[in-house]
Parts: sequence; structure tokens; C-alpha cells
Amino acid sequence: MKTDQKRLKDELSFRKKLEACLYNLARQASEKCVEELSREIIKNLKRLTGSPLALVGIWDELSQSWYFPNFADACYRGCKIKKIVRIPSLGGVFAKAIAEKKVYISNALLKDPNHKGLPGGHLPIQRIAIYPVLRNGKPKGLLAIANAAKRYTRREKEILEKLGEFYGLLLEAKESEKKKRGEQALLRALSEKVGFGLSLWAINQKPPRKLFSNSDFEVMCEEFKPTYFNSLIKTLIKEAQDLLPGENISRHLKTETPREAHLICTLKKFDPNLVVIAVQDITKELKFQEEITEAEKAKAINILAGNLAHKFNNLLNVVISSLEILRSKKGKETSEIQFWLHKAEFAAQDLAVLVRQLLLYARGEVLGKKLIDLKKFIPRIIKFIKALLPPHLRLRIRIEENLPLVKIDPLALEQILVNLAVNAIEAYGKEAGVITVKIYLTDKHKHGKNSKSPYKARFCSQKEALRWVVLEVRDRGKGIPPEFLPKVLEPFYSTKGLGRGLGLAAVRTMVYAHEGCIVISSRPGKETIFKILLPVNDH
Repeated sequence: MKTDQKRLKDELSFRKKLEACLYNLARQASEKCVEELSREIIKNLKRLTGSPLALVGIWDELSQSWYFPNFADACYRGCKIKKIVRIPSLGGVFAKAIAEKKVYISNALLKDPNHKGLPGGHLPIQRIAIYPVLRNGKPKGLLAIANAAKRYTRREKEILEKLGEFYGLLLEAKESEKKKRGEQALLRALSEKVGFGLSLWAINQKPPRKLFSNSDFEVMCEEFKPTYFNSLIKTLIKEAQDLLPGENISRHLKTETPREAHLICTLKKFDPNLVVIAVQDITKELKFQEEITEAEKAKAINILAGNLAHKFNNLLNVVISSLEILRSKKGKETSEIQFWLHKAEFAAQDLAVLVRQLLLYARGEVLGKKLIDLKKFIPRIIKFIKALLPPHLRLRIRIEENLPLVKIDPLALEQILVNLAVNAIEAYGKEAGVITVKIYLTDKHKHGKNSKSPYKARFCSQKEALRWVVLEVRDRGKGIPPEFLPKVLEPFYSTKGLGRGLGLAAVRTMVYAHEGCIVISSRPGKETIFKILLPVNDH
């Protein structure tokens, strides 16, 4: 009876010591490195098993070798091979333990058939117990104790298993932590090269926690924090709650202090708990774009002015030569004089039209807006367009009845339709075909919304309207490739050579001056439709 009580007391004492050991190791796990924790495990192995020798090894996947971090410690001062801290492979009883994937105990090592001897200078070993630390069936490390005064039994086996399991979890956690630090270091290194502010946020916490940010983000945060930045970030994160993973939102922020700046802030949601916020200062880019736009406009006006100067010269020659002829005809018949006067008058009128064209394109200037009945006015323009048609093309006209009056500059309306017709004529080239002009009323215009189709582009002025009069010109020529569709209204967008490509740019200028919109649909080789939408003043 006394023997059983003593055994039970001894067992309880052992359990307490083992639990206390694991508790203390767990407390130190987050604060100490692998080498320091290995040293603690060695001390506990010796203390709990009464072994003068203990060993901790780690399998290094990168170098494909066994690493013994504590061979250089003072506890191995009697060993002549303590400088050997890496071994490519293990043999003998170590290999046996790894192969069996469980604790291997040899209480008479010299007689053990799996023992293959010890390297020269190694401390003599009488008995040994080895535990292979496995994770997912693969060796991650090992623990070993040797030369205890008593035989190794079930208790030493349990100690090795408990400490070995803890060591396996520890190695896995440290490896994960190291990998995470490496990923963060790589992320930080890469983020410093992107040229804009970048930050990573956990949004499943209150308040949301910033996990990472690069130096550009911190600079912007510091510069704009007093007035703008904090509220913008909070707003973006609040809106992110309604996003699905993979979706993003963007906001444009214009600041006045401490300096005038334009910031584009984009938030992308990676998973329910994680978002990335990118902030780019586009002030310089906008200024540069304005300079480019002004330069392009100046270049366009220069070329247009050159063409107009040539026409001016021709028309002035008509006026001058007509007046010269009049001078030479002095005293002749009145009818002949009237003929040359009319010719000079028409040339002067054409000069006035050219001046108006330049104003329309260069400044978007509309000088003569008035209410027009399209049903009556359009046929005059159609008559002129028919005169432009080559023999292989036909013109089809459809004008809806009871159209409301539209307030527009008549010359601008003429220029718009003629330019679109010329564009359709050039789209056919030498092929036969039909150009269709339709005028109708609609209330189904998606004002200001980008088209989701790559075959459609929408260009809208600032004004919205309930109803629109649509001037539609349709052809079945070669069409416009989707990648070029957003550029067709830019000055010089043309495949027809230098000095061309001003017609559609002029159309855009005139339509915007009338607070209208342009919708272009084109499928190469099938059909191209230009729609000019002019707002109806329902008030």
C-alpha cells in the first residue's frame, strides 16, 4: 500500500514538473529566438530525465542539412567535435528513429545492431533516447538524451514526446513568423519603388488597424493629415464594408492646404478583413496634361489657320481680280458689271464663313444661336451633302415628325452634319454603299455614364436634359477599332495624313458649345453610328 502511494505521489510530482516546464517554455516562446529556446529545452531535458547529455537538432530545408544550434555552448566543453554544427545526414540509431517516426531507446548502445559507431573525438555514449520531431510526416528536428545513470523507460519517452511536440510547434511558428517577416520586408522593399502611397489595413477591428505603409504614404499622411487625409481614409474604409473581395473604389481629393494638390485614392478589398489603400498625387501629371492639351490645341489651330490662310488667299484673289476687271470694264454694260460685283460679294461672304469656322473650332464660340425647325432647315443641308457624294454612294434621309424647336447656331449645325457626312464618305473609300441620316427625339440617353461595351464611346457635356434631339449618321464602311474609339474626337486622330483629323475635333467643340453629347458605336467591317444629342429646353 505504501509503495502504491509513493508511486502515485511520484507520478503526480512528475506531471507537475512536466506541466510547469511546458508552461514556462510557452511563456518564453514569443520573446526568444530558436537558439535560446533550444538551450532552454536542453536544460529541461537534462533536469527532467537526469541525463548529463542532451541534444536539439533542426532540419534546414534550404541547405538540406541538420543544424545543431547549441554545439558551441559551454555544456559541450568536453566534446572535441563541438564546432561541427551542420551535418548533411544522420546514420545509425538516429536514422532508425527518423525512419520509424517515433521515440527510439537504446539502453546498451554498443550492443545495438543499429549503432554505426561515433565520430572521432565524440564523448562516449552508453545509452540514448531519440525523438524525431515531425510535421506533416516530414522531419523538422529531433531531441535526444544520453548517459543517464538509470535505464530510459516510459517516463523518459513521454518527456521526449511532450517536449518534442512543443518543439515542433515552436519551429513551425518561428518559420511562419520568419516567412511573414520576409514577405513584409519584400513588400516594403517593393512598395518603396512604386512611386505612390501604399498601405495595408485590417478592417475587422474597431478602429481599423494599419498593418503596413510605405514612406510615400506616411509623407502624404503627415502633410495632409490636419485637414483632409484622416477623414478620407475613414470614409474609404467605411465604404469598403459593402464591397465584395476583388472590388475597389476610387475617390478624387483636391486639397487647398498646406498646398494645392490633386490626390487619387483607391481602395481594393482582398478579403473580408483586409484592404489595400493606394494614394497618388497627380498634381504634376494634371498640369503636364493641361500643357499637352494646350500645345495640341495650338498646333491644331496653327494647321487650321494655315489651311484657312490658303483659302483666304484664293478668295481674296477672286475679290481683287473681280474689282480689277470692273475697273477695266468702266463704261461697259451694267449687266456685266453686276456679274463681277456679285462674284466679289459671294467671295466676301465665303471669307466671313471661314472666319466663323475658325471661331467655332478654336474657341468653341457660337455667335448666332436661335430656335430652328429642323424639319425645314435640315433639307437645305442635305442638298449640299448630296452634292458632295461620289456616284457610288447613296444618301437615305429619315426625319421624325413633330420635332421640338432646337436652339442652335445654324452654321454650327451645318458644319456638324457636313463633317459627319464627309467622315462617312471617307469610311467607304471606293466601295459602294448607303449613308443614312436620321433625326428623331429620345428620352433614353444615359448622360455621363461610361459605356461597358468596347464598341461604344460616350462623350457628354456637363448639362443634363430630360429629352434630346438626335442627329444620327450611319455608314457601313471599314469602321473604327475598339482601342481607337475613345480617341476619334481628339485633334489629329486620323489615318489620312498630316493636317487631317480636325473635322471630328471641331464637331466635339461645337456640340459641347451647345451643351450636347456625342455617342459613337462602331464594329469594324459592319457599321459605324455617330449620334449628336442636343438638349431640348422643356421649360
